Amino acid sequence: MIGRLAGGTGLVLLVGFLAGCGSGGQPEVAAKTESPKPKFQLDQMLQMSRAELASRGDAVLKQIHVRDQAHADGKLEFRLLPKFRHPLRTPGFQDLKYVESWDLSLPAYVDPNKVEGADQLALHYARYGDLQAAEKLAEGRPVPGFTFEDDAKSYPIEWTRLVALQMYEIQQRIALGEAEALDEFLKYRQELNRALDDTTRQSPLGLDLLSRGRRTLRLAAAAWREQGNVKAAVKAEDALARWSDHPVLTPTNLSLDHWRQFPGAKVEGRVVYFHPAARALDLLDLPLPDDAADAVLLFHDSDGRLVDIFVVYNAHVGHVFARPADLAGALEDYAAWNNNPSTAYAYQQSWGNLAVEVRFSPYEATVGAWVRLRTPNAAQAQSVPRRLGLVDLDLTYERNRLTVAPRFLARPLVLKADKGALADFENPFPAGKLRQAILTPVDDRDLVASLELEYHPGTPWHALALPLFGRLGPGEWSNPQTSAGPKGFTEIVWQDDKTQLSLRVPHRSWEVVRVSFRDSRGPKAYDARSAEVRAKEERERRQRLDVGRPLVTLPRKLEFLPLGMERG
Repeated sequence: MIGRLAGGTGLVLLVGFLAGCGSGGQPEVAAKTESPKPKFQLDQMLQMSRAELASRGDAVLKQIHVRDQAHADGKLEFRLLPKFRHPLRTPGFQDLKYVESWDLSLPAYVDPNKVEGADQLALHYARYGDLQAAEKLAEGRPVPGFTFEDDAKSYPIEWTRLVALQMYEIQQRIALGEAEALDEFLKYRQELNRALDDTTRQSPLGLDLLSRGRRTLRLAAAAWREQGNVKAAVKAEDALARWSDHPVLTPTNLSLDHWRQFPGAKVEGRVVYFHPAARALDLLDLPLPDDAADAVLLFHDSDGRLVDIFVVYNAHVGHVFARPADLAGALEDYAAWNNNPSTAYAYQQSWGNLAVEVRFSPYEATVGAWVRLRTPNAAQAQSVPRRLGLVDLDLTYERNRLTVAPRFLARPLVLKADKGALADFENPFPAGKLRQAILTPVDDRDLVASLELEYHPGTPWHALALPLFGRLGPGEWSNPQTSAGPKGFTEIVWQDDKTQLSLRVPHRSWEVVRVSFRDSRGPKAYDARSAEVRAKEERERRQRLDVGRPLVTLPRKLEFLPLGMERG
């Protein structure tokens, strides 16, 4: 048996795969993509060197990519499952590279000359059965959170990767319509069961490997029935009926303090931010691909418990996955299929006690897609502050103008960087380069309607959003729609009964990023707002007078006539 997680905690690995495909074909291309039928013998594979296992895994991965590319080019038809698209992931770590100096495969984000976070990596290797690698990384020290047992069996991470890739390759051939692929897949699962001992089958390693392929069999069974191949359909359905539903644990036991220890993690308030996303996806045990993943956001409650997860993808995601259901397809290996409809832009799934929502943006959007995994204790909306930078919605427009730009008198007040008008303006989000600020009054009222901030194209949207996430939580994400289709931006909104703050990320990277700050109560509240504003300013005036600090700021310019001009 393998080692145990101390205290019985830790997450169950629920990891998927990257991208398979299917449609349109030429016989000569199909012949080129044929691969030798595997001789399983998984026990014997455990005796191979790490270098040989890694090399064999690379060869299988290359074969998978050849088929994917041929399908994408329209040269190879996936006859049984023409729209086959499934995330390709390997257990524990998605992108492993064999390092000769270590005689070990390390994640691509780890520098083999200076391994940061060795304790966390060692624990992850141990959880996935590679006890020898864990001991090597720990350099003889105890691995925090893990207890090694005397008779523990070690499974090299290179063996695990090769097994997962071979299973995916057989699923790919099922999608191609190869007659014998179903029997090979079922035999492979039997061989895998024999290679894993009883304890390992209930470990993250066993739960991951033995869950793989359920979605493919379900899709294949339906396709065979539709084609009239009843024998194959019945065989697949019988296998699905015997499929064990493995326990699913949500990652709520990872606290905010826990994540502070991880290299690459940035903590802002109650949110932890990973960019790039690969390390977080590995250590979270999420069945989501890291291809095109831009960032991972982890939101915590007031007790420091992880309650909300966002995985954000860039524009390339549309080249890899055609539908939201495909991006989250690996979930159906680990969670019972609930037949939720998938549209071109949205997909929902239940996964244990998690509600999973997948949203796609229009093709080539800056935020190409996002996946939200929400627990029953998901982060609650916070009260939105009435002040942003120097602008206070509870003061008059004139008072705000004097505070932010006393030299300018316009209504609305438009301050442009290229005219030097922003030189004295306080940028609420210094991570972005401010291009323009617009302070707009309510018509015929001395009230502020809104503050609009425009940031130069290329400003990383998450750099602007992170302070808001840390203070206000995840907000509500959407791709606003019109009758003609989605609008040209992804919008994140924080709102309460009085105030709205929103971040608009343009779909086109050459357009500006906008932050909008406004009172959300509308015209019916104008009279009440005016009374509140007058009362607040009067209180503040009296307080200033009491301490001998009256306002003395006067404008140096009236319209286009600045003080100091010659009489002429």
